[in-house]
Amino acid sequence: MFVLKSLIIAAMLSVACRAFAVDYNENAIMQIGDLFDVEKNNTILVQTIESVKRFQELHPELTIDEMDMMSNVKGQVVYTLGVRMRGDRLVGTATKNQSWPRPQNVSIQLTYPSQGVGAMVTYVYIVINQSTKLGRAYVVRGGLHQRFITIVIEAYQTTYADYHAQIFGI
Repeated sequence: MFVLKSLIIAAMLSVACRAFAVDYNENAIMQIGDLFDVEKNNTILVQTIESVKRFQELHPELTIDEMDMMSNVKGQVVYTLGVRMRGDRLVGTATKNQSWPRPQNVSIQLTYPSQGVGAMVTYVYIVINQSTKLGRAYVVRGGLHQRFITIVIEAYQTTYADYHAQIFGI
């Protein structure tokens, strides 16, 4: 009897999960250009900064939140924030490739939108390829469910930093 109840519950859960599954075709990997404008003039502004510590000293009024980090491949780090939502779309992208002859500590600031008012941010996905897996990313202004976001990415002791950032919003 217990096994039969378990099978019935599992079948009902399977049907329920399929009913709520959302197929986002726009989740496919795509080529993105440097400061490619996806929505009007709402691009991601990219700036180099000295360090998060220095940024915090210059802006003591800001709260800094560290982003989730995943790294399965040597030298590839993925930072995420939030979740994809029904009806959201790609609203900002940025990509850049940089290299140096000697290991560097690199800090990059990404700001969405680069000007004006953006869409409400639902999800951020950043992939950075670097010569080490050492680094962090922080939200330093705005954030999820707001119409702007500023992120600082740090890569430590790397000879190159190739990043691709995607911001989704409603």
